[in-house]
Amino acid sequence: MFKTIFSKQIAILIVIVIVAFTAETSMFFLFINSVISRDKENDIENAADNIDIFMRLYLDNQSSRTATNQLRMAMERTGELHESIVMLIGEEGRLLLLASSGSMRATTATVRSRLTLEGAPSDGAQPSGGGPSYQLSDERLYQRAFQLTDGQSEKSIGDFFGIFRDTGYPWLNMQKKYSITLADGSDFVYVISIHTPMPLVQDARMSFLRSALQAALISALISIVIGFIFSRRLTKPIRKINEAAKVIANGNFSERINIDSRDEIGELAGTFNHMVVELENIESARREFIANVSHELRTPMTSIKGFVDGILDGTIPHERQERYLKIVRDETERLNRLVNNLLDMARFESGEYRLSMARFDVVETMRRCVISLVRFIEEKNIRIVASFDRESMHVEADQDSIERVIYNLLHNAIKFSRQDGEIRVGVREDREAVRVSVSDDGIGIAEDELKSIWERFYKSDKSRGQDKTGTGLGLSIIRNIINEHKQKIHVFSRLGEGTTFEFTLRRADGP
Repeated sequence: MFKTIFSKQIAILIVIVIVAFTAETSMFFLFINSVISRDKENDIENAADNIDIFMRLYLDNQSSRTATNQLRMAMERTGELHESIVMLIGEEGRLLLLASSGSMRATTATVRSRLTLEGAPSDGAQPSGGGPSYQLSDERLYQRAFQLTDGQSEKSIGDFFGIFRDTGYPWLNMQKKYSITLADGSDFVYVISIHTPMPLVQDARMSFLRSALQAALISALISIVIGFIFSRRLTKPIRKINEAAKVIANGNFSERINIDSRDEIGELAGTFNHMVVELENIESARREFIANVSHELRTPMTSIKGFVDGILDGTIPHERQERYLKIVRDETERLNRLVNNLLDMARFESGEYRLSMARFDVVETMRRCVISLVRFIEEKNIRIVASFDRESMHVEADQDSIERVIYNLLHNAIKFSRQDGEIRVGVREDREAVRVSVSDDGIGIAEDELKSIWERFYKSDKSRGQDKTGTGLGLSIIRNIINEHKQKIHVFSRLGEGTTFEFTLRRADGP
């Protein structure tokens, strides 16, 4: 489980939806709880103000039965509308009027049973219709309310000092104080007390909460479906890349990925295809390299075996054996050079080739290389033309490596020069660099082959002449040496006019 990106994305999406849903629902519930409670409090307080209007009409028209009925109807309507118990309380805790909804008659009877029947003195304002005057049994039920200022209300949640204790649930209790100046100049003070069961408020909350839950669940399902679709679209190209990688791992480099998206996946697919092309080129180069090495090894080994067998079985007469043994020696030296060059190439490619930087005279190095090749120069009667800006120019480089570069370039120039030809060598200063050049007047190299001469084992009759004794690694090693010095090497050539190789070295300060 959760071993694929798709399953992980779906799991993460579900977790995010659950967390967001829980946080949103919690915040929404708290908000709705506060709003509904506040709205309910405002509603019952407005209802109290509405009852006050009819109470004032009654007090202005105490002899009017209509006013009395209107007050009763207002209280009963409030009780029905808000599913509440409504009490009109006079001074000293006299219960002037009690009303409630029809569904609360049992609760109202219980409340009434907790009130003590007393013959409280009447002040003439008795909307109860002249019946017995009820006295609230506990001073706490009214005392605090009468200490409020006119028009001020007080709200609480609970059993209202035990009056509603048998209901088993809390009540929202609101008491608001009112006063009116009567015709005789006296002030009549009263409190309107409205009590609403909290389950009614909670039912409203739950109604909103259910709506919120339904909306959240629908949103969650839609989010998961959309996430599922997009996850599939996202993971599908990744699966294609994975499948293509398995095919390529088996050696089939013809596989390509066709993904048209312009996002990161599309970029990855493009990079993947580029990688496959490079791997294909590397594999092709590897096979060509193995073929070239095999060919380069097989040719001298075949010669060596043939001559040795001829000597051993007597095919080659004794007087000619020395000649063929010299050929065997030359082929052995060629094999030794090939192996050493291959080892050098491996060191270059693995980054193990280390330079020993030192300050030395590159002009003197050039002279020494020319002298070491004087036998080959004399054999072809080649004239050497030297051009040095100064008799001594010092550079900062690996002396043995640079001597190898110059020697190989000179050897190639001699090999590809004409009989009685000319080779020009030069060392000149150029700002912070020293430029070293070797030119011949040989057959030259075709323009379309100039880039290929740096490749391993590259040989061409035009560029190599008739001499096939080389290993085909010389120029590749030369370029690697110059690159290791972080310098540049260039070649300039025309067919029939000769070839020039020029490379740069860092100039050393001082005399």
